[in-house]
Amino acid sequence: LTDEPPVPAAPAPEPVDPEAAVDDLKKAMKKNRRFAKVVYILDPRGSRRVHVCTLHPNVPTGDQSSEEHPEGVIASDDRFLVARPADNRVPWMLVQLDKTLKAQLKLPGKLCKYTYHRVEMVQWGAFSVMPLGKKQGVAIGLAGTDEAEIIK
Repeated sequence: LTDEPPVPAAPAPEPVDPEAAVDDLKKAMKKNRRFAKVVYILDPRGSRRVHVCTLHPNVPTGDQSSEEHPEGVIASDDRFLVARPADNRVPWMLVQLDKTLKAQLKLPGKLCKYTYHRVEMVQWGAFSVMPLGKKQGVAIGLAGTDEAEIIK
């Protein structure tokens, strides 16, 4: 055998109070918390890209929303439409309804939610939930048809 003395065993770990560990972690997180703010985007990639979207009414949230806005119906006093891109990575956009767009979509009335349209993201305000978009050109076609799916 060997002349070396035996290696002592590692000391047993001391029991840890889970509540104290959580408190220590919270204190460390508060102390090291960093806040960031986007000041300027140097290269806004894809912000001017035209996206294929379906258009839907901008239904307000609340109890009376279903009573005032039946499914897919645009009222004469509505000011915005919601553009939902076919690509889920792109955020929904608000499209402002003006006289020309109302005439082009034959509104007020029911809006077909299966028709593809081209929508360009125009602006996204610092405190806006959704960016503003602008409808480009005429409708592409109904979802599921060969012509619309090839263009999409």
